[in-house]
Parts: sequence; C-alpha cells; structure tokens
Amino acid sequence: MTGSNRAIRLEDAFRRARSERSRQAFSEWVALAEPDLRDGVSRVVRSADLDLVMRETMGRIWNELEAGTVSSNENASLLFARRIAADVAREDAFRRSGTGNETAFAEWMSSVEFPLRLSLRRFARVVDVEAILQETLVRMWLVASDPRRILQGPGASLRFAYRVAQNVVREEVRRNRVGRFVDLDDLENHPEGRVDPDPPPDPALGAAIVECIKRLPSKPRQALEARLGRGHRSDRELASGRMMTLNTFLQNIVRARRFLAQCLESRGVRVSEILSWQTSPRTS
Repeated sequence: MTGSNRAIRLEDAFRRARSERSRQAFSEWVALAEPDLRDGVSRVVRSADLDLVMRETMGRIWNELEAGTVSSNENASLLFARRIAADVAREDAFRRSGTGNETAFAEWMSSVEFPLRLSLRRFARVVDVEAILQETLVRMWLVASDPRRILQGPGASLRFAYRVAQNVVREEVRRNRVGRFVDLDDLENHPEGRVDPDPPPDPALGAAIVECIKRLPSKPRQALEARLGRGHRSDRELASGRMMTLNTFLQNIVRARRFLAQCLESRGVRVSEILSWQTSPRTS
C-alpha cells in the first residue's frame, strides 16, 4: 500500500468511525494508525509498556468519538492520536516514577521540560528560569515519590507541574521583592503549556537531578524535603517535626543546596546560581 493510499484509508476510516460511531471503522483505523503511534511513543518514552499505552490511547479516542468531541478536520486523525498517546505515555511514566523508577522519571522530565520552559519565558526578566525549572522538577520528583499524591486525568502531571512552577515563581518574586516589575495575577491567567507528540528530549537533565537527589546525605535530604513541601508551616515547625533545632535545620538546607548545585554542575547541568530552595527562613 502506498503512503498516499494508506493516508486516504486512514482518514476515511476515522471519518466513518466519527460520523457513524462505527466500531468496525474504528478497528480499521486502529490497524492503520497503531504502528505509527507505537513508533512515536517508543521515541518519547522508551521504557513505556506499549501494549498498555495503546489500550488506554485507543480507549480515550473511542470515548471522545462516542461523545462527539472530536474535530472534523480532514487529515488530522493521526496528529490527534499522537497527542493522546504522548499524554498517556507521559502519565504512565510519572506513575511508574512513584516506585523509584529513575528511567521513567527522566523520560517524564524530558517530555515536559520544553512546555515548562515556554510557560516561564515571559518571566525571564525577573527570575532565573533555569533555577525555577530545576526546583520545579525536583518538587515533582518528591510528588511522584509520595504515595499520598495521586494525580488523575488527562495531562494531570503536566498541569500539576505547571502549578508548581507558578508557585516557585511567586516565591522567588516575593523573596527578591521584584513584584513591582511583574503582575503576579498574570501567573494565574497564563495559559498552560502543551506537550507536543515528539518533544525535544533531554534525558540527561532528568537523570542528573534524580542521581543528585539520591546522593544527598540523610539529614540534608530530610530538611530539603520538608522545606519543599512545607505549605504554610514555619521553619521552626519543620525543624521540630524532624527532631532538629532550628539552627541545625537551616544548616542542613544550606548543605543540601550546596551539594545539589555542585552535583548538577559536575554532571554538565548549567547552574548559574545556587538553586533557590526557598532560602529565606520563615521562623515564626
């Protein structure tokens, strides 16, 4: 079958599946589209369980066809399916990260780094985007490792990462007292990024962050994890919860920052400034 004939059959089958809600037409479309989708997913998330990703992808596409929410644009079915498959593979990688799967987390990071960078670009004049990105990714590693955190729904991990990045920007702007240069309300209205079907990969960044977190000494890592997830608690409360004095807790934060900065730089990650791990103490 020539490429043009295959494309015609692909779109015809999808059109009939959409207009007639035909299972048979949908099965024809799946048979034509699945090889391309498998290849695309394997390039974005190499460790993915392709059978699982395909089942969930096809299930989501059929549900949208039945609901009548699929666009009638011609010659667009494969692009539509690639986006869903990329989303399914990304969310599966994030779920597998919760079991300590470093490869899965590195692949998840490579798939979201590009849209996160785009979403932060407009704030480059007031924050160090590189530091914001790195802190966001480290916080997402902690989220993935927390069994109490379950992110559900299409694009859940990217949407959550986007909100984490917003929070980190807000903290940095307020900490540096540059609020007069940027409207913080713009952060709430800024559109979320989108993961393209074949995003530019950077697995080295993900692998470096995961490895450096693993290498943190016990006490600095405990202090860092407490600081990143502190919510509205003060450093004094966090220190007490870790059976540390306030001074010891803050010393461990400094040690963790210094260790991570040195570790990342030794692995070729550009760190123009020591990462901003919420350095301003909140003791009251």
